[in-house]
Amino acid sequence: MTEPPPLSYPADDLRGRIPEKSSETATRMLENQDTSFPEEIRELFHELQVHRIELEMQNEELLQAHEKMEALRDRYFELYELAPAGYVTLSESGLILETNLKFATLLGTARGVLLGQPFSRLVFSDDQDIYYRCLKQWKGLPLIEIGAPHVCELRLVKNDGTHFWARLDSVHAKDADAELMYRVVISDITERRQAEQALRGSEEKYRLIADNTADVISVLDMNLKYTYVSPSIERLTGFTVSEAIGRTLEEVLTPESLKRARKAFERAMELEASGTADLARTRTLELEEYRKDGSTVWVEVNVILMRDREQKPTGVLAITRDITERRAAEALRYAEIRYRALFEYSPHGVLMVDPETGRALDANDVVHRQLGYTREEFLALKISDYEALERPEEIARHIQKILRQGNDEFETQHRTKSGEIRNVHVWAKTLELRGRVLFYVIFEDITDRKRAEEEKANLDAQNRQLLKTESLSRMAGAIAHHFNNQLQIVMGNLELAMSELIRGEPAVILTEAMKAARKAAEVSGLMLTYLGQTPGKCEPLDLSETCRRSLPMLRLPITENIVLEAEFPSPGPTIRANAIQILQVLTQLIINAWEAIGEGRGTIHLAVKTVAAKDIPEARRFPVDRQPLNSAHACLEISDTGSGIAQSDIEKIFDPFFTTKFTGRGLGLSVVLGIVRAHGGVITVESQPGKGSVFRVFLPVSGEAICREQEKSVQAPEIEAGGTVLLVEDDDQVRKMALAMLTHLNFTVREAGDGVDAIEVFQQHRDEICCVFCDLTMPRMNGWETLAALRKLSPDIPVVLASGYDEAHVMSGDHAEWPQAFIGKPYQLSGLSDAIHRALAAGRKTGRQNSSEA
Repeated sequence: MTEPPPLSYPADDLRGRIPEKSSETATRMLENQDTSFPEEIRELFHELQVHRIELEMQNEELLQAHEKMEALRDRYFELYELAPAGYVTLSESGLILETNLKFATLLGTARGVLLGQPFSRLVFSDDQDIYYRCLKQWKGLPLIEIGAPHVCELRLVKNDGTHFWARLDSVHAKDADAELMYRVVISDITERRQAEQALRGSEEKYRLIADNTADVISVLDMNLKYTYVSPSIERLTGFTVSEAIGRTLEEVLTPESLKRARKAFERAMELEASGTADLARTRTLELEEYRKDGSTVWVEVNVILMRDREQKPTGVLAITRDITERRAAEALRYAEIRYRALFEYSPHGVLMVDPETGRALDANDVVHRQLGYTREEFLALKISDYEALERPEEIARHIQKILRQGNDEFETQHRTKSGEIRNVHVWAKTLELRGRVLFYVIFEDITDRKRAEEEKANLDAQNRQLLKTESLSRMAGAIAHHFNNQLQIVMGNLELAMSELIRGEPAVILTEAMKAARKAAEVSGLMLTYLGQTPGKCEPLDLSETCRRSLPMLRLPITENIVLEAEFPSPGPTIRANAIQILQVLTQLIINAWEAIGEGRGTIHLAVKTVAAKDIPEARRFPVDRQPLNSAHACLEISDTGSGIAQSDIEKIFDPFFTTKFTGRGLGLSVVLGIVRAHGGVITVESQPGKGSVFRVFLPVSGEAICREQEKSVQAPEIEAGGTVLLVEDDDQVRKMALAMLTHLNFTVREAGDGVDAIEVFQQHRDEICCVFCDLTMPRMNGWETLAALRKLSPDIPVVLASGYDEAHVMSGDHAEWPQAFIGKPYQLSGLSDAIHRALAAGRKTGRQNSSEA
């Protein structure tokens, strides 16, 4: 350590104090000495005394100075060595001349190592420029004066290689040799610099946040006027910061939002006044603000009261965030919730379909339940995997149609996992989702509805068919009845005229007229056949054998271009039927198939089989009101490869005189239906235009044994002509013709116009009347009522009933009395004579039996 500079005392000051002290001493010595010493001695003595005193004083001064120096040395050690800061003395060139222990401790090294070292070695490399600028200033820049402090901050390197921030407070000084040196106080300011750095970072961060955040940070005074607004206000509302500052809430918020904001502020002030306010409470409001362009924006505002040191409110700090997207997202979420609810809880199948792949992206549970697939299984399927109606190329065209139109509605069929076909009604609409065009599809399973509609349509068709059949039946019956009455007049008169003429030209003409009348009578009979009223005599028949015997005759009219195939099992099913009428059915159906094939090549296939009643199809079954019995049925099947029948025509083909041919046969299929109806059977039709037709006739199987021997016919006994016949007929012309015919047969005739008149005539001439010939359909009292009334008057009176209707139809039902004979109109003389004679022969007791055999 450098010694402190030597103490110096001014000589004049010391000399000034010696005479005072020596005078005091000399006075005391002179008082003790002899006055006899010479003056020179006394003066010398005085000088010596002064010199001694001077030495003593000098010694005393030196002792005091030493004590002061020791005190200064102790103080210097305390201030220099034990100081909390590092002290360094540098030479003008920057060498370390002296340092204290604190500085050595800061560097983590010994003090002796530092002495004589350049200070620059201790400076961090990045801060060397700072050090040399400081050193340059220390060396005499005009602004630096001796003793004036200079401060710089830089980083010093520790002995372990780390560094710390140091503050260098330096002053210029000169040593004993007047050499310039620098006394430097070094303080560790690492924590301060870190704090300053953190503070600057925090300030920069918050300034960056305030200046760049999307949220608007604003301050309002207690009058709710804006005093600060962050720059983000311009992005939110279009107002600049200068435009926004000074505005009031009335200018910023819409009326409804202003009410909410003021209400919240007033509530906060009430809590402040009551002393119950939560000082840290933040309030959140959703408000609608005006933009500069007049539009509005929804914002979320978090507000808290700003307070002074006494916690009194001084203003409002508000952080405003644009929630337009959030509200849109909330609306989207709400819409999604609604969509999901509609999607999941819809009673119909709902799915999202990618039109590019044909696969469903999502589907609700209804889809899975209806089609029988799990969610994972269904999402792996394409439309073509469960579409049952359209082919893949048709599906592709349908997809393109929906893309063009934007929507579509149609019906189709889906195939379930188990293979079941379900009818569905489909609504499809395009929508864009995240840049992709998808199909939003709803499909409703309408299988049950379609089935119900089909059943209703079938019932409606059946009702129409029933009404039509009933109407046609009434018409056909009325036509047949009236037609037969008129034919009766024609044929009866012709026959009477022919009996009076000799053979010649007139007789030939009348014979031709009679033939035409008989053909007309056959047409009338066919009308009754359509009604199922002419079953004829029925017996057990082998259907296969009956058809097989007819084949040679059936092949005759068929041209060579048509192949007739037959498949008749032996033995075939047994039915109870009229063989002639079964042949008529077979013949008519073969003719129908032949005409359907036309001149081209084709095949007609005949087959006989046995089927259960439950296997008889309901579709296209006639008569529509006939339900097959719960028993086996014989099936006669006639199929062809002809032109087929349009679906709209199938319901009409059995109508009388309906035909699609230029030259129709009129009553052909009508007769077939009438015969099938009369035999208790049904007939079905399957046909499509261009694909041929299949007619199937189903007749109940009979358990009766087939009789192979022909029964002998019973002839009525010969009865002599003559006697009185009561003729009951309401039609005047028919009554006149019948009168002539009965007269021609040598009978006496009593006439009556209806049943009431007949009772009166019979009562007047009961004894002479041997037989009653009565029409069935009459006003006031019909044939059955007249018969019953006559039997009450005369139980044994023979009666013949006549009608234009078929005998089976007339004789059905339950009646109190039965006639002995029945005759159908038109009838001839021979038929009339036979009926009268059978009635006279049979009598009342066997009347019903004989009438059934007729």
